Amino acid sequence: MKTARIILAMLFAMGVVATLFSKIENSGKFAPAKIPDKIYFEEHDGGILIVYVKDGGKTYRIDTRSSVYSKYKIRQVSKDFLFLDSSDIGKYMITDAVSKNWDIFHARDGKIGGINAYVIYAEKSAKDPSGRKPNTVFILFESGGAVKKYEAKGYFHPHEPCCEIDGKILTVRTGMGDIAFDLGNGFESITKTANPK
Repeated sequence: MKTARIILAMLFAMGVVATLFSKIENSGKFAPAKIPDKIYFEEHDGGILIVYVKDGGKTYRIDTRSSVYSKYKIRQVSKDFLFLDSSDIGKYMITDAVSKNWDIFHARDGKIGGINAYVIYAEKSAKDPSGRKPNTVFILFESGGAVKKYEAKGYFHPHEPCCEIDGKILTVRTGMGDIAFDLGNGFESITKTANPK
């Protein structure tokens, strides 16, 4: 009789614990962050890394020019941006946000208070800015899958420093004036200032 009571008490306790865990699991408090659907896959062609992007029922082929034998990693920033960091060719952004087609562009990256920052060079340019039109860069901020994009004109060259991070401020030097992005108040309150003092 005593043994039966102990068994019943144990079964009751197990039922309470199972119910409690079920409530916690269904409450959403411990739900994993939503991972965006992967939009790309990789292929090796003659030792070169090829990235294929699936977009709107079509598949786009991007020749990265990076050796598959180099150390590289691809990070899907969002459904429109893939960041490639290669020990062979450097840092690039694969995106359709610059033109109508998917393409690969020089890029720089950094982290400001948990926010990922990227500067994407929309065009390649000569070092001498005389006699030519300004180029374009895109400044991208990403946090938790959300993305904010800004655009700036200037005389940029992908192999020369045009941006710096000081604390929670990203400054982009355009050759036509500086642009500062203040991330001190978080992702939702980014402020942009032209020619900061």
